[in-house]
Amino acid sequence: MTVVGGTGRVYFLANFSQHSHALLPVRYFVPTIRAMSIDLDIVTNLTTFCPALMRIITRNFLNEAKCTHPKARAPLDHWYRITLAALWDSFAQCRQTFGHADQVQVKSKRTVTVFNITNDFRLITAIHYNRRTVYTMRFMTHAEYAKDAWKSTL
Repeated sequence: MTVVGGTGRVYFLANFSQHSHALLPVRYFVPTIRAMSIDLDIVTNLTTFCPALMRIITRNFLNEAKCTHPKARAPLDHWYRITLAALWDSFAQCRQTFGHADQVQVKSKRTVTVFNITNDFRLITAIHYNRRTVYTMRFMTHAEYAKDAWKSTL
């Protein structure tokens, strides 16, 4: 674990594997900090480089999807929290976090990333790893996704 932080927020960079990392709030590691006899004041005043977190555009799109499909509320919240804290540089790292993610080429010849949100729903996104940005594009039921009509609109 590596301590990283910024103004008012402190995170630990947790290494899940060689290529998969996530920033987790310091509150998850307070027992570990105490066990290591590290002064919490020193940790919370840390001002070192903090890698950019993923940015998700837009949260309103996800909120509308949750209203339209209430059954997807908790899984979408889970996807949002995990994705927001991710440090992905490639699809391979995304796939380590979400093993069910797939890349699909659409009519415009662009590649989108499709996430299974339970077995009932699909979230279609465009991920710009160099900008650490995830654009939410479509949210649909598995039945709508299976028709492949959505590919021609992207």
